[in-house]
Amino acid sequence: MIENKNTIVVFVMVFIAIIVGIAFLTEAANTTNSLTELQLVSNESFTGNTSAAVTLDHGNLSALTELRNDTGLVLNAGNYTLDAEAGSILVVEYNGTYFVDYSWEGNSYLNDSSARSITRLVIVMFALAIMVIGLLAIFNPGFKEILGMGK
Repeated sequence: MIENKNTIVVFVMVFIAIIVGIAFLTEAANTTNSLTELQLVSNESFTGNTSAAVTLDHGNLSALTELRNDTGLVLNAGNYTLDAEAGSILVVEYNGTYFVDYSWEGNSYLNDSSARSITRLVIVMFALAIMVIGLLAIFNPGFKEILGMGK
């Protein structure tokens, strides 16, 4: 017989804390990803016009990976003008359909590299805290008694 009924209450609370912690960890990890990772776009198509710049779907371009025309020919930097902050391209070559691959900074992207590192560390520490709560509960002598494995 379990001598201390409070032990059961504590272990139920630990179990609930672990389940809730894992649920929060999942959401926090997804948010951290949008804060710390560049978003990638591939094969975005647009109709180029030599007289006006075309704004891509996303602003704050980090890097333009590749720009191809409708025949698949990769254009070099001399054939277009890029405004990375506005996310627009002015094609110099000819009017037509183009395909572009690029990375962009999301609205919540952290520009400071130390802030990105600390944000990632918070998630690691949170995961370790959940693990420690579970390990402390398992190695508690009252846990074996609850499971019927002796005192």
